[in-house]
This record gives sequence, C-alpha cells and structure tokens, in this order.
Amino acid sequence: MKTKLLFITGCICLFTQSSYGQSQINPLKETTLTASLPVELNTQRTKLEAKQAEIDQSVATSRAQVNKLKEEFRVLKEEYLRLLSIELAETSDVHVKEQLQREITHYTQVANSSTH
Repeated sequence: MKTKLLFITGCICLFTQSSYGQSQINPLKETTLTASLPVELNTQRTKLEAKQAEIDQSVATSRAQVNKLKEEFRVLKEEYLRLLSIELAETSDVHVKEQLQREITHYTQVANSSTH
C-alpha cells in the first residue's frame, strides 16, 4: 500500500510538473484540497488527471500526424499538378487537353478543400 501511495504521489508530482505553465489557477488551494481528501479520492483524482494527460498527448500526436500527412499530400499534389501542366503544354490533342484541364481543376479544388 505504501509503495502504491508513493507511486501515485510520484505520478501527481510528475503530472503537476508537466502541466506547470498550462494552468496556474490557485495552486495553493489545489494542494490543500488534495491533502485533505481521503486516499481513495486522491487515487481516483490521480487516475482522472493521468487519463486527461493521456488524452491531451493523443490529441497533440494526432494533430502532428495530420499536419504531416497534409504536408505530404500537398507535396504530392504540387508534383502531380506540375506533371499535368507539362503534359498539357506538350500535347496537341484537344480531347486529351480537356481531360488534363479537368484533372488540374479537380485536384486544385480537392487539394484546397482537404488541406485546410
């Protein structure tokens, strides 16, 4: 039980240090509240705070992944549009030019809406 309590206290300290600066609303009042709560409530609160930290980390990771994918998409789109433009300039077939122009228009619109 003492080991578990020390672990929970360590988690609280770690969480408090990692979130310092994000929220500094009455830290003294929070410490007093934590100290006066029964162990079961402190344990549950620690679990709740740890889960919130996990959620926050997941959101940050997800945003970073989405931003990375959007950047990769943007690069691929620009290369594809460049190749389409070259092909459009080099072809003399009117039907092919129309298809290429539709493709350019489509990917310009799709890319703009999906990367914002």
